[in-house]
Amino acid sequence: MNPIKNLTYFLSIFVLNLGFTQNLKLDLEVGKTYYQTAQNHFIMTQKIENEESTVETGINGKMSFKVTGKDLDSYHLDVKFQTLEIDMKSPFGDTYINSNDSSSTDVFSKLLRQMISSTFKVKMFQNGFVKEIDMDSLFSGLLESFPEIPRFQKRGLIEKLKQAYGEKAFKGNLEMITAIFPNKKVNINDKWRNEIKLESGMSAQMKNEFTLKEYNKKFALIELNSATKTNDKDSYVPINGNPMKYNLHGTMKGVIKIDTKTGWIIDSEMVQDFKGTIEMKDAKNNETIYSVPTTFDNKMIIKGN
Repeated sequence: MNPIKNLTYFLSIFVLNLGFTQNLKLDLEVGKTYYQTAQNHFIMTQKIENEESTVETGINGKMSFKVTGKDLDSYHLDVKFQTLEIDMKSPFGDTYINSNDSSSTDVFSKLLRQMISSTFKVKMFQNGFVKEIDMDSLFSGLLESFPEIPRFQKRGLIEKLKQAYGEKAFKGNLEMITAIFPNKKVNINDKWRNEIKLESGMSAQMKNEFTLKEYNKKFALIELNSATKTNDKDSYVPINGNPMKYNLHGTMKGVIKIDTKTGWIIDSEMVQDFKGTIEMKDAKNNETIYSVPTTFDNKMIIKGN
């Protein structure tokens, strides 16, 4: 074999094996608006006195993120819900709420319509973790246009909305999609890990492992494998006036496709499952009302611009 060709061959093999490391991070443009559309399909199954009960819920929505500025370590974002839709089917009846349905007169549809008219502030690090959230503009005065609702009921409604859409809940839900970047350059099949805290009605810790599966000029594919567990199985949180305790654990698996130039999500599909027990006590005498075996299954599809 020609010695020059021989050398070229071995050099090419060496380069292919060495690979090229990639710096994955958010690289957003100030003044530009980015979007996320989410589809969530939850199935909650509970076994109460040997009878199985199922609640099926679809939560869909679209959000906009306008980049208004950039610091050395973070982006300033004006965030807005564009649409919100909830479709629930349970043994107790069906519920459908849509922020785009201007003809609906029920309280929750009106609330969703008001929520999509407000913008709130988020600061996000380049690794996708949230630095700060200010949602005061979203919740302040939210119920002022409902004089028919007594003040004490308004406080209860606001608390429920904050549990589902407030700062703690929003931070964890957003970081599930954005906090996916390594703290160093990576190559194909390299792995990295992080942890995020979920605060949406219950407190849980999500431990994530990511693997870079593919990289080209247009997109990168990141595989996700997560394990989630409620933080304190002995801790109770007030739900509808009664202390409730979650003792759940589960996994989430999926693939996230991101734009290699901006780091913004292109699309993602993830499957999540939890199982364990939910326990409720009587607020007056502190006696256990029930402890119910429960499973959650969720399919989540995210698309960006």
